Order: sequence, then C-alpha cells, then structure tokens
Amino acid sequence: MYQIKRQSSFSESLNVENKKLRTFSEDNISITCIENLSNELFYEIFEYLDGYDIYKAFCNLNTRFQRLITCSSISLNIKLCSNAPSEVKHCCKTVIIPNVHRILSLDLEGESVINDFFKHCIINSSFHRLQSIALSRISIDRAVVLLFYLKSLPRLFSLTMNIEEEWNADLSDIYRMIFSLPSLKYNKLSLFSLFDVENANIFVPLAPNEQFSTIEYLVINHICTLSDLISVLYHTPQLRHLICDNLVESDSNVQTEQSMTLSNLVYIRFNVCDINFDEFEIFMKIFSQLQVLHISQEYGKAYLDADRWKRLIIKHMPHLHFDEFEMFMKISSQLQVLHISQEYGKAYLDVDRWTRLIIKHMPPLRRFNYQCSEYDYNFYEDTPLDVIINRFTLPFWVNRGWIFELEIKNKEISFLIHPY
Repeated sequence: MYQIKRQSSFSESLNVENKKLRTFSEDNISITCIENLSNELFYEIFEYLDGYDIYKAFCNLNTRFQRLITCSSISLNIKLCSNAPSEVKHCCKTVIIPNVHRILSLDLEGESVINDFFKHCIINSSFHRLQSIALSRISIDRAVVLLFYLKSLPRLFSLTMNIEEEWNADLSDIYRMIFSLPSLKYNKLSLFSLFDVENANIFVPLAPNEQFSTIEYLVINHICTLSDLISVLYHTPQLRHLICDNLVESDSNVQTEQSMTLSNLVYIRFNVCDINFDEFEIFMKIFSQLQVLHISQEYGKAYLDADRWKRLIIKHMPHLHFDEFEMFMKISSQLQVLHISQEYGKAYLDVDRWTRLIIKHMPPLRRFNYQCSEYDYNFYEDTPLDVIINRFTLPFWVNRGWIFELEIKNKEISFLIHPY
C-alpha cells in the first residue's frame, strides 16, 4: 500500500525490457565493461538501490559516475540502520543535506540512529519530494516534535512509526498530529516495549470545525479499546482498510452516532478481538459497505449466535464477500427463512455453492428470498445469462419451489430468487 517502491505496469515492463535489449544488442555491440552501459540503464538500476549505498559505491569511481549521481534528478531512498554516529553524520552531511530535494523515502532504524540523525538534519519543507517515512523505536517526545515539522511536507503519503514506551502509553496527541498531516494516505503505528502494555490511550475527540484526515489505510498495531477506536474513526471518513492488532472492551458503554460516515471502508481485520458481541454488533452496524471481515478470538461463544449474525450481515453488511458470508452461515443449522437484498452481488449467484451450503449446513431452510441489482452489462461476460438461468432450474431448486427471475429495465439488471 503506499510503501515507496518501484511499480511497473505490463506496458512499462515491456519498455524496460526493450531498453535493456537496445542497451545490449544495438548495432551488435558486445558489452564487456560496466562503463559501457547507458545512463538510462543506470537510472533503472539506481531505483532499486539505497541512496547512501549508491553514493558509497559509485560516486568516487570516476567523473562520469560522479556527475551521473550528483547532477541528475534521480530520486533517493535512504535507509539508515548503523549504530555508528560517524556513519550517520557522514550520510547526513554528504548525501541527505545536499540532496534534500531528491529524497523520496527515509527509513531510520533504532533509537540511537534517530537521535544522531536529528543532530544533523531537520525535516522541513525543503524535503518537498519526501513521500515515505519509517521510524523504528522512536520516543513519544521525539515523535511529537517530528510530527510538528512533518506538517510542512506536501507529498508525505506514508508514515510508519514504532513508538518505544515502557508502561501504558498515551498516544492521543500522536494520533491527533498524525490526522493533521495534509496528504497522508497510509499510517501504521506500533508500540515497542520490554513489558506488556495493558492499554494505550488513543482517545481523540473530534473538535468543532476540525479538518478530517486523508488517511485511507490505517494499521493500529497495538492494544486499544473499542471507544478509543471509534473516536479515531470519526477523523478518517476516507478510510478504506482498517487493521487493529488487539481490540479490547471499553470501560464505559459504547455508543456510535449516526453522523459517522465510513462509506469507503471495505476491509477490517482484528488480529485479537476481545470485546463482547453486544459491543461488536453496535460497532459493525456503521459499516454498510464492508466486503472483507477477519476476526480472531480465543473465547467467542457469544459470536456463535447464527440469528444475530444473519440479521447483522443482511441489514448492515450487505456487501460482505460470499466467502465471509458462507463462513457465518455454516453455523446456521436450524435456519428456516433467509432474506438477502443487495445492489451488487455477482458472487452470490454461484448456484453450486448455494446448493452445497444449504444441503450441508442449512437443511431446514424452507423460504429463500434473494434480490440483487447490477448496472453494468459487463457483469455477465464470464458467465452468460442463459447459463445462470439454467442452473437455477435444476431439481434442487424446483423441488423446493424456488424460482429464479431476471428483469432488465433500462441499464439495470435485477436477479430474484423466491418461492412460487
């Protein structure tokens, strides 16, 4: 996701391959020396290398390479993990400071590296091409100071921080400052501690007229309460993917306001979900566009209530992918009536999967109503409409008195399954 790395489309790959073929085969010239390679090919190579390594390996070879590195507009990705202060100082003085306008990403590993780096560099608006920052084992105090300066970066899309904290951490100010970054799309915040962190406060109430965050991918890689998580989500209306490492119950009653809008959120994963089903149900009712849901629990008897899952999914999560829906329906062995209505539900028209699911896991089902609509005629390119219709005329469906109807009106295609 917003990690800074080179990505090529198929056409771009062909262009790159053609460049290499031209470099090595044009005019039947045999390349026997690295210096005979074109500048264009070196630019391709440099995109895969660390910026500091490029300088150490090539800058002092000869005048051509020195000019190639220092006078070109190639972007630099810098990763520092050496604990030697002299190494950090040398990188800052010779590579980073003279080339702040070319730095694309910064990755600083370790408390000593971070401290040494900021003795020589200040991240400010002069890093106007900087898109990604990763900081491992940074203190809360240092992070607060850094985030103040990051607001001046117009193209910072990705921020990854591993906060070092000994006991319970108060991260509310950290999150509030992260949400104020003007262009951020991806954020991952982790906690590093030698002790078990029992709680991390991230409660961030939304202030009047406060500007919303631009974050689309949020990874909360630490423990947090459901109330704190909800307070965070009020700041991120553009959120698409949410991952939470350890979700625990709140000390107070959980409430969500109808004003919360997360119309883009399609993916949620809780690596550990330690909240009761009442809280979970309240929480999930705000995610009407959800397509993928992953939950991991140690003790989850209350989560095996098939009727509650059925109501929750059908009413509040109609876009949930069929894989997740099928998983939940497999615990519905006594289900007799099932109603589903969707706008987009191509995956739910898999006759074979429905047949297996009903026969094996929902044998008492006597009434089945399903309706979905599509507005794109490319919907049935891979499976012709007559094939879909014929599959619903098999004895399994006819013997149960369930019929399949297809309606086409203007650009809308409606699929219906219902009793005679």
